[in-house]
Formats: sequence, structure tokens, C-alpha cells
Amino acid sequence: MGHEVGLHGYDHVKWHDRLNRLSRREIAEQVERAIRIYKGILGVRPESFAGPSWHSTAQSLDLLNQEGFTYSSDTRGVSAFFPETGGVRVPLLQIPTTLPTMDEMLGIDGLDVQGFYKMIISRLRRNLLNVLTVTAR
Repeated sequence: MGHEVGLHGYDHVKWHDRLNRLSRREIAEQVERAIRIYKGILGVRPESFAGPSWHSTAQSLDLLNQEGFTYSSDTRGVSAFFPETGGVRVPLLQIPTTLPTMDEMLGIDGLDVQGFYKMIISRLRRNLLNVLTVTAR
């Protein structure tokens, strides 16, 4: 039992703010740098990717697929799917985030950390996809 550790990118701000303007080479550099650091820490290649701020483009999805990622989590939703871009199906499975993140919820109606975890547990659904995005800050 345990949990997977996926790749979340190299430069969060650059990906978030400029992904749609980055060249394929620049996207590849971001991904390759992140893979090197991940492998240096964990000793294995990452199998999954989650785009910073849930951002992706046709180029980034194609590149992640070519890099051999099993899936990416660049969306919000309720079930897994294969995205289409420009009418072409991308063979990189998308597994969406299904639950709200802590930073989105803290402070709403006085919600604190303990209350957040209780709320998340109450939203888990048996036999359905339950994906909680957690990032280190």
C-alpha cells in the first residue's frame, strides 16, 4: 500500500504563464530537467505527469506521450479519458483531479486543515475515481 509520486514539472510559473507560447524544444527542456531531478531523487523515471495549474497543450501532450508517460493529470473531471486536440485523439490517458485542493478550500466558511481532511473524506466515493492533488510548498 502507498501512493504514487508523479512529476509536476520543472518551472511551475513558466509552465503556468507561458506554456501556450513555448516552443516544443522549450517544453522538452522543462520536462527533461524535471525527469533528471526526479530520477536523481527517486532512482526511477516518473510514470505520470500533472501539468502545473492543470495546463496542457497539443505539443505538451504529444511530448509527454513520446516520453513514455503512462498518463497525465492536466484536467478536472469525474472519469479518465483520452483527449482530442485538433480532431486527433492523443494516446496519453488523462486521469482528472476529482477533489478540491487544500489551497482552494482553506478559509472558506472558516475551514481549517482538519476540517479540510474531514471534508475530503466525506467526498470519497466507493467504486469511483477519487483523485486529490497534493503539492509541496
